[in-house]
Amino acid sequence: MKKINIPASKSISNRVLFLSALSGKKIKLNNVLLSEDTKYMKSFWEQWGEEFNTISANQYNENLEIIPPQKLKMPLGKDFFIGNAGTVARFTTALGLIFPGKFSLNGVDRMKARLFKDLWESLQNVGVEFENYQNFGFLPATIKGLENEKQPTEISIKGNISSQFISAIMLVAPFL
Repeated sequence: MKKINIPASKSISNRVLFLSALSGKKIKLNNVLLSEDTKYMKSFWEQWGEEFNTISANQYNENLEIIPPQKLKMPLGKDFFIGNAGTVARFTTALGLIFPGKFSLNGVDRMKARLFKDLWESLQNVGVEFENYQNFGFLPATIKGLENEKQPTEISIKGNISSQFISAIMLVAPFL
């Protein structure tokens, strides 16, 4: 089993939780920040079959054991509520590059005012589809992922709005 020590940071914790969930390996993560964003990231992956067992915790962080399912599978048609967790919205949207099928993202009213247009346009340019939105680039929306044989070899994205848009693509790139 791999053991990873991380600094207690919301941004780093969600990146490591995301990659650990995709790894398909049993992993121990130490010092995962306890925050609303990490709670929603774990909840998202639990609905895909991941198990998160708390080994120890205090009021600020926790040590986790992540146990993957036999095969990670998108819960088709699932509507994921992600609160106000921007990293969850950005990172999970990029899953459309590597998992065929549809899932929806929704959040609190504040999340519905946050713009994701640059990320959506980059993903749309390579075939990921967005449906059931009121305004393009804003949640709630349904993401329709690419079929495996249509995965891109090159993706272009602007980096001046949020580095998390770039991170989202980089997090799934090893799986393309």
